[in-house]
Amino acid sequence: MEDKINYYKDYINLNYISECLKEFNKYLDQKDKVAPLEDYQRISLSLMAHYLKGTDADKYLNTYNKIMKIVDQTKPITDHCFYCLAEFNISEDTVGSFIECRECESILERCSRTLLLLSSPKTLNCDFCCSKSLVLAGEDIKEQPDDDIVDNETFDLSSQEYQFPWIRNLFSNDQICIYCSTPLNGKINAEDVYTLK
Repeated sequence: MEDKINYYKDYINLNYISECLKEFNKYLDQKDKVAPLEDYQRISLSLMAHYLKGTDADKYLNTYNKIMKIVDQTKPITDHCFYCLAEFNISEDTVGSFIECRECESILERCSRTLLLLSSPKTLNCDFCCSKSLVLAGEDIKEQPDDDIVDNETFDLSSQEYQFPWIRNLFSNDQICIYCSTPLNGKINAEDVYTLK
């Protein structure tokens, strides 16, 4: 059963990422409104391009090359472990939902919507399929954590404002899970917070 679930998640992920990159191209067509890309946006787009290339290199090679040309302008695109700060290059091998840091061997989880590593206890969570997502700019967490888990001040300051207008447009600004369309509620559990501290 788990193999079947993973198959469908991979299928949904492939279609979602493909649509995200199409939406990003539409966003780029609005030349007068486009701000320079932030590093985290470059990383996210690079991860998505690598994911598609790793799935079907022949089919997605043009998309990969186009995205990499846009994001790979000055600085090399790397990701890093937020536990030990070890940097690693982005490749088809490092875009899975969970990856292991080669230095400290920590298991790192990726955001289901941006593919960025989850480095904050402030996430939107799906209660149905357990996927997690970073909180994007303009989104609200519907439920605050208990004070026993993390104090609200630390929680409120724990996440930057991630700007991904092309992802927000894809969902008509709804906070829903990409896999099952369940509303993301933002509940947080103690295990996640203690893992991130």
